[in-house]
Amino acid sequence: MSLREPVAVAHDRASILIVDDNPHNLLAMEASLERIGEDMVRAYSGQEAIQKVQEQEFAVILLDVQMPVMDGLETAEEIRKLETSRHTPIIFVTAGELTHDVVHRAYTEGAVDFLFKPYAPEIVRSKVQVFVDLFKYAQRLKQSVEEQARAEEEVRRLNQALEKRVEERTQELASALEDAEASEQRYRQLAEFLPQIVWTADPAGATDFFNSRFYEFTGLPHDSDLDSNWREIIHPHDRELVERDWLHSLASGEPFEVEFRLLRGIDNTWRYHMARAEALRKVDGSIEKWLGIATDIEEKSQAEATLKAANQALAEARDRAVEASHAKSLFLANMSHEFRTPLNAILGYAEMLEEELADANTELKADADRIITAGRHLLSLIDDVLDMAKIEAGKMRLSLDSVSISGLVNGVISSVRGLAAQRNNTLEANFTQDLGAAWIDPVKVRQILFNLLSNACKFTENGTIEVTGEFFTKDEREWFRVAVKDTGIGIAESELTRLFKEFSQADPSPSRNYGGTGLGLALSQRFAHMMGGMITLESEEGVGSIFTVSLPVQVNQEAAVWESES
Repeated sequence: MSLREPVAVAHDRASILIVDDNPHNLLAMEASLERIGEDMVRAYSGQEAIQKVQEQEFAVILLDVQMPVMDGLETAEEIRKLETSRHTPIIFVTAGELTHDVVHRAYTEGAVDFLFKPYAPEIVRSKVQVFVDLFKYAQRLKQSVEEQARAEEEVRRLNQALEKRVEERTQELASALEDAEASEQRYRQLAEFLPQIVWTADPAGATDFFNSRFYEFTGLPHDSDLDSNWREIIHPHDRELVERDWLHSLASGEPFEVEFRLLRGIDNTWRYHMARAEALRKVDGSIEKWLGIATDIEEKSQAEATLKAANQALAEARDRAVEASHAKSLFLANMSHEFRTPLNAILGYAEMLEEELADANTELKADADRIITAGRHLLSLIDDVLDMAKIEAGKMRLSLDSVSISGLVNGVISSVRGLAAQRNNTLEANFTQDLGAAWIDPVKVRQILFNLLSNACKFTENGTIEVTGEFFTKDEREWFRVAVKDTGIGIAESELTRLFKEFSQADPSPSRNYGGTGLGLALSQRFAHMMGGMITLESEEGVGSIFTVSLPVQVNQEAAVWESES
């Protein structure tokens, strides 16, 4: 039976806990997981997440690493303390780079995987689906184990009743055995009505009685030589253990208790049994007889073995998911480099050709210009893919420096005025105050602003693009925001949640009017997250859009994750 077979017929939906203090991130994660058809439960803080896991059981927990008051690692530690969630798989979600110590601690607290924001929905679904399937499979195993437990409880109840009855009868027999042979016969008749194997032995350990259940199970004739045949019906791997413990009980008078496999005669199969024997003593304390009971526990043993196999499969699935994530990032990085090498050669020869045709007014010069323009555009797309691969591989670093915010913004505005003019747009910059200097990564901020402005120029025609900036205070820290407002085509509400996802565009159809890989906004958002900030969007289809990037004035290498304003 395969791992997925019981899941395919499951009627119950699994619950997935998504923990993030940012409502936008929660919505994005829910949208990514909507296709798998399970129940999504939100938690906006570590405290709320702990309350949720106390209330219900989850197949997997998607936990944001960086949250206020109680971060993801602290939350995971508290979740692991709870009995109901001690073994629930946790996938940590983070927007920033993780240190080796943080990763080590995350795995210590129960991490099975990591997701780096923003993420590819297909990857999120595939990782989560593995743990949902395993959860449903474990639930079926748990139900099977619970049913077995109920059966075992009934067996224990019967055993207890039997032990009580045996104890009562033993007291009667202890006083009557010396006086009448009828007492022995009476005792053996009682054993005939029990579903377990019952046996007795003399003080030296020689077996002198088995009830009918023993002969029915083993298929041995009633006149068998029990002392010479018992080893043949016990599994070869268990004989030494049974004999050792039995000799110890005979020597010490202590109870005999052992699990072993007994051969069933009807089909020659080995089935696990739990055997226990007590010494029946005379008034003077000496052993008069040994009384033993053996109970069939094969179903319980099989359930335990199946559960162990499921846990092993869970660990292997986690390892495969981690390996697949690393392989994907390495593939993107390697392919991006492989594309750049021949493309740089094409651009180099095209530029040489353009120089040779500099004074010629021919179609060849125009063709060379087109080659260079197309090549540079393709190179920028490859750079986007390479940047995304570096981020996902954890190799992207911030290069911080003190720069003039207004100067940086004005420089980007100047570089895109030509793009605005191509579509007959008016580009305006309105600053109510001098934004001063900031300690940021100027290259990444410039790339963010260039992406936002070039998008505004591309999706606006015969309109206005306005750039504004201001300071504000949040959580006792100084921040600045730059907004890009356009009067372009706008974005449908249904497309807003996936706009910042990798390789995603507002118009995904093959015949769309606007080019691009769909990486620009995703990269911009990731760069903003790396610096502890966020890009937000307001848009109305047919009216226009406002993209706003908000960043702290003083960026740290270990930047805090942006928290939405209340």
